[in-house]
Amino acid sequence: MTGKLIRFEFRSTGRLMAGLYIALILLSIINRITTEIGLMNYNYDAPANFVSLYAVLLMIMYIICAVSTFVFTMVMIVFRFWQNLLENQGYLMHTLPVRTRDHVISKLSVSLVWTIVSFVVFIISIWILAWKNENVGYVDPGITEALSHLFSARGGALCFVLAIVIVIVDILGKILKLYAAMSIGQTFKEHRIIGSIGMYIALSIVESIFEMTIVSILGMPLNNNLQQWTDSLFPMADGHLANMYGVALIEGVGLIIPVVYFIVYFFLTNHFLGKKLNLL
Repeated sequence: MTGKLIRFEFRSTGRLMAGLYIALILLSIINRITTEIGLMNYNYDAPANFVSLYAVLLMIMYIICAVSTFVFTMVMIVFRFWQNLLENQGYLMHTLPVRTRDHVISKLSVSLVWTIVSFVVFIISIWILAWKNENVGYVDPGITEALSHLFSARGGALCFVLAIVIVIVDILGKILKLYAAMSIGQTFKEHRIIGSIGMYIALSIVESIFEMTIVSILGMPLNNNLQQWTDSLFPMADGHLANMYGVALIEGVGLIIPVVYFIVYFFLTNHFLGKKLNLL
């Protein structure tokens, strides 16, 4: 049933998101063509001035569309959760023969996909704007050297995988934080939106206190033996790290906090939706 909810969510949001992505790519292509025309006609003042003005307007439109892509993605994440589960549509959604966590998982999965796709489409649009024939297939030597050392060193592949996992879990945690704030905020009989905003601020404050506490606890032993920790975690050979296990260990420790946030926010969202639902 979770799969059906995910498909329904994709159908409900797919056209809007696809339209926004197509608009962003088209604007980047048009901007690129306009830039090439301007470069070819720079010797002709009138055409060049006209093309330059047109190019500036198109670039402004591109920037607005690029910003709107991320803003709309965030708005869509909030709006779909609030509208489908916490307003009138919630009467229908919560009568479906599915568990509360299935609703949360379906919303969370689709939101994660759109967040990643929005970033990828933005990167593609930037590449189109900066594209040059002579640069096709060109990769900066610094990047290739860094990647070569990363994957040739022991534990390098593990570091790469952990970095991806950290990013994904962090995104999921931030989305669930929005869900948790709305799920708690909807329990207010009046001013549910204000309550949700207040809960988001409260959760952010709790996060800051928790992180500062963790840093303070771990920082004391690290400061006392900083050089020893550095030498053991980051062994050097020929000016490069001999292995990446120390980096992987730090990434593993760093993964703990996003995982804790993920578990806590998922529990809060599932609990308040399942036990404290207050539909208007």
